[in-house]
Amino acid sequence: MPIALNPSIYCVAAIHLGALWIDIGLINLQGQVFVHTRHNRTTTSPETIVDFIAEQITKSVVQYERILLAVSITLNAQVNSKQSVVIGHNMFDWHGVPLGLLLEQKLKVRAIVDTNVYAMALAEYTYHHPLSTNDSLLLVNIGSTIGMGLVVDSDIVRGSTGLAGFLEHSPWQDSGPMCSCGLRGCMTSVLSDRALLEEVRRMRPQSKFSSIESIIELSSSDAGLREILYYRAAKVGELLAMLASIYNPAHLVLSGSVTLTEYFDKVKESFTRHKGDMDIETPTSEPGIPFPLLGAGIVGLGAVFSPDLLLNPGKLNSYAEISFMPTLVPQYETD
Repeated sequence: MPIALNPSIYCVAAIHLGALWIDIGLINLQGQVFVHTRHNRTTTSPETIVDFIAEQITKSVVQYERILLAVSITLNAQVNSKQSVVIGHNMFDWHGVPLGLLLEQKLKVRAIVDTNVYAMALAEYTYHHPLSTNDSLLLVNIGSTIGMGLVVDSDIVRGSTGLAGFLEHSPWQDSGPMCSCGLRGCMTSVLSDRALLEEVRRMRPQSKFSSIESIIELSSSDAGLREILYYRAAKVGELLAMLASIYNPAHLVLSGSVTLTEYFDKVKESFTRHKGDMDIETPTSEPGIPFPLLGAGIVGLGAVFSPDLLLNPGKLNSYAEISFMPTLVPQYETD
């Protein structure tokens, strides 16, 4: 007997806490975002951020008449995912922040906290790659920092302290610019969006560039800007070739600003020169929905479905097939 979930009753709240803004969304049980709002972040106080998030989620749940099952939040930080504690977040100066507990106290549902690039890798694995148990997926994100997530048999490789894939301060270029960590030539100081913006601002001090997108737009008529973008694209291709050779994944996914327009072609050209036996993929996201938000949503959905209810545990390896589960059992109970 075919059985499917009614996706219009329950939902999961997903939050991506970015460097400058907060993305908040509600996601139905089929993994579709039906509400998304973006808000500028004006504080680094965890209590103030949690209060704001709880207020926004409560308004949306009431407006759309849904039952909230869980809330998940992702951010670029070292996280104890089992306890939903932020071990360290250098940009916010957070250390040992019980972010999950703070959210649970406000919203009275289970709260899950995870590293953003891990959640993005899991989302790509879940949505688009129902892989066999011995396959793997490697996702590299080039943004304000450089991060990597490796998924093997539906599980994230986290490392002994939750720092696996944190590439931003890995050495990359001995003669490169000085990094905020005090070393020279880290990946962040050479390949990140922040590094690119700083280099362009030094090159064009009279111009005000606020984003990578603005640089790409102007590069069509500025050979100097194109050269900078092409150089970074080539170096990103080299990085991907090195990581692909080390980890040998079944799928290699690149996300971030370097996937925009023709610069992604330059990444692929460089990658192919160094490693021509596989392709680079890009995340398939919903139009207008930030991909990190989908990652947070997948983490939340994973918390509300009981693994004991899988119809075929030997084959059902990802939450992509959740619509075929027989029922819904929240794993978290409150008094």
